[in-house]
Amino acid sequence: MATFIPGVPGFVGENLNYDRESGQVDASNVQDAIDRLAEFVGYGDMTKVDVITIRQEHLNDKRIVLTKPPISWEKIRVAPEGGPNQIFYKDFIIQNDSELVWANLGLDGLLEIGDVLVVEYFF
Repeated sequence: MATFIPGVPGFVGENLNYDRESGQVDASNVQDAIDRLAEFVGYGDMTKVDVITIRQEHLNDKRIVLTKPPISWEKIRVAPEGGPNQIFYKDFIIQNDSELVWANLGLDGLLEIGDVLVVEYFF
């Protein structure tokens, strides 16, 4: 596996392994590479995708902590894997800058241990 990917600056591809023959990419840290590419291109708003497998403590707390604080609720998309997008203030809210909370909201009682929640947002 080589670390050179055509068209991608070398410092972005450091965490990606690219096999030239098969064309496959083995990413050890895709989000880091995306963040570095966004910085290189000069985007002000960068996209973040948190993929969280729900554990017992998430269900107990009825919240998860995002890895970055979202810019605003208008730019956040939350969906259980394979399910519909959820609605801010109806199904979840954001508290303390980066906590996605669903206590007494639409997601409350729907999520189970092992469910995957996909959260896409700008930060």
